[in-house]
Amino acid sequence: MKGTLRQVALAALVVVFPNAAAAQEQRLYAGAGGTTVGVTAEAGGFLSRTVGVTFEASIPARFDSVQETRDPGGPTDNQHRDIVLSGLFHSHLPSVGRLRAAIVLGPSIAYEDTVQTYPGYRGELQLTRWTWGVTLGADFGIQVRRNVAVVPQIRVDWIDRVHLDTTSFPDVPYALLGLSSWVFRPGVGIRATF
Repeated sequence: MKGTLRQVALAALVVVFPNAAAAQEQRLYAGAGGTTVGVTAEAGGFLSRTVGVTFEASIPARFDSVQETRDPGGPTDNQHRDIVLSGLFHSHLPSVGRLRAAIVLGPSIAYEDTVQTYPGYRGELQLTRWTWGVTLGADFGIQVRRNVAVVPQIRVDWIDRVHLDTTSFPDVPYALLGLSSWVFRPGVGIRATF
């Protein structure tokens, strides 16, 4: 089944959990976390009947997370998103009827993008940085036409976050976000093969 694989996830849900352990270690902030929706696009090709290689881009909307602090100034409002770009290897399992499942794994780069607002501070502070990660997941393609499938999918990203106990001064604001390294992205897409 040589050909080009193109997929657009029409509905993707992104879940980022707060890093509770980091928040307790820091004794300053509860970790930021939340749920949002986004769009994922993927394009690539088949190397053989069972192996494919794709490039995937996940672009979520921002989620809003309020961090309580010990600072008498009050809570910090964070609007955060992780844009994840991945090179993925797909290992396709044998088809069962119209179902074709695949296990997905590959390296990623992530663009962390947070807009913070502090009480009593006019304006916003934007924190952005590039970092690396790994993406693991599964696709469950259900053939609806010869070259078209509806694809429920799950992606789990591990992102290299900054932690307060292992960072130097310029990265402290990122560490104080208390983001978990784990990001969960379930979604449903439409796949066309040409």
